[in-house]
This record gives sequence, structure tokens and C-alpha cells, in this order.
Amino acid sequence: MSGPNRLLMLIGTLYGALGVIMAALAGHAMPGSTLGPGSQFLMIHAAALIALGVALETGLVAEQVGRIGAYLLLGGTALFSGDMAVRAFLHMPLFPMAAPIGGFLMIGGWLLSGWAILTAPRKRNEPPPSE
Repeated sequence: MSGPNRLLMLIGTLYGALGVIMAALAGHAMPGSTLGPGSQFLMIHAAALIALGVALETGLVAEQVGRIGAYLLLGGTALFSGDMAVRAFLHMPLFPMAAPIGGFLMIGGWLLSGWAILTAPRKRNEPPPSE
């Protein structure tokens, strides 16, 4: 398994762990805080990063586009969820427009990931799509 793909999957597992921690804090210690949305985005994108790492490793997605999509998801999630955590703990934004920028990066990451699926080269033993 290549290093970049392994790193994407590792970061995905860390996002998952952080998502559970933030959900626990949102549910018990800080109800009504911005930790809830941050947790949800971490959990969803944790699974996406792990799946993209596997897809990149196995050639199920176009490599360059898939990798860019994964990095946009990674960075966008960090910005959005990081902003939600900073708002909950410090009562101020990470920086102005951090959450919206993170959101736009995540949207771009999802769209590029879809494009990477559509443009992946077909394997030799894969049948052509039926019409």
C-alpha cells in the first residue's frame, strides 16, 4: 500500500476518533454548542477518506483527480470542524470565513471524487457498461 493512500486512511481514522470525542462533548458536557455539527462532518468525512484511500489504492478512481478530491475533503473538513471546535471552546471563529471556506472545499472534494469515479480507467476484465 502506498504511503499517500495509507496516510489518507490514517487521517480518516483520526477524524473518526475526533468525531466521537466531539459528539460525546456535545451530548454531555457542552449541549447546544457547535461541537455537534463539527462532529457530524468529521464522522462523515472520516468514512469518505478511508473509502477514497482504498479506491485510490485499488485503481477504482482516477488517481490524480481522486487524490485532489481527497485532499479537498481533508482540508475542508479540518477547517469546518476546527472552526466549530474553536467556536465552542474559545467563543470566537478560527478565522473569518473558516467554516464557509471549509464547506466549499468539501463540496469541491465530493464533486471531484465523483468525477474520479466516472473517469477511472476500466480494468481489462471489467465488462463495458450496458446501454
